[in-house]
Amino acid sequence: KDFTLYSQAHTYLAKIRPTPKEKPKSWMCEAELLRYTDANGVIPLNKRVIIYLEKDSAFQNLGIGQHLIIHAKFEKPQRQLNPEAFDYAEYLSRKCICASAYVASRNIKILTQQDKNLKYYAEECRRQLLSIYKQHSIGGEEFAVLAALTLGEKDFISDELQNDYASAGVTHILAVSGLHVGVIYIILVFLLSL
Repeated sequence: KDFTLYSQAHTYLAKIRPTPKEKPKSWMCEAELLRYTDANGVIPLNKRVIIYLEKDSAFQNLGIGQHLIIHAKFEKPQRQLNPEAFDYAEYLSRKCICASAYVASRNIKILTQQDKNLKYYAEECRRQLLSIYKQHSIGGEEFAVLAALTLGEKDFISDELQNDYASAGVTHILAVSGLHVGVIYIILVFLLSL
């Protein structure tokens, strides 16, 4: 029944998995399609997809576990014909993602239902820490490096900053995740309390 996904537009109930990423003209969301509606009624579905939501301020606070109703036509990722090129379709397949769609803001309804599991609370902590950094006037490159070191958040690092770290031979510093910093912190607290 996969092919019904690609034949025409349907109305879907989708759940956002990780936090959406802001792109120049859209919000990219990895999501799980829970069910869809067609002429036969409501059909259960369990498919992972990528949804590109039209850029709209209403979507900037979407988070993990958020439920949406969308009307979209999904497309299968195209296989790369050049054997030397990066195969995006294969990459998505390894992540169990079967399709993608662009959805205009008029075809999106945000539901109040949101699954609040451990990932949700971890994401809320991440958002609050980023907000605290901004409240304390940490911005630009300092913000990008601090977010990378403490939270493993590398989206704020510019290509120029990445190249500066690479030419200095210290790119590995940016690979340190928030988990590593947390483990080091716990060890130091333990050692200093002895």
